[in-house]
Amino acid sequence: MLTHTKQEIDRIEITKQEIQAYEYKWTPHKFKIPTEFAAAYPDSKYNVIDQENYLDYIL
Repeated sequence: MLTHTKQEIDRIEITKQEIQAYEYKWTPHKFKIPTEFAAAYPDSKYNVIDQENYLDYIL
């Protein structure tokens, strides 16, 4: 998903209880949630999946 200012989120999951955004990066870095998304959905959760934690999401 791209915002109007070209900020990207790789995956968004929406359930009745919450919105979760996922960013996929192979190299572990500290990433910040895109500001437009955070402003529009302040209660959402933002997850960065990288080579150090990807097994937590697929197992």
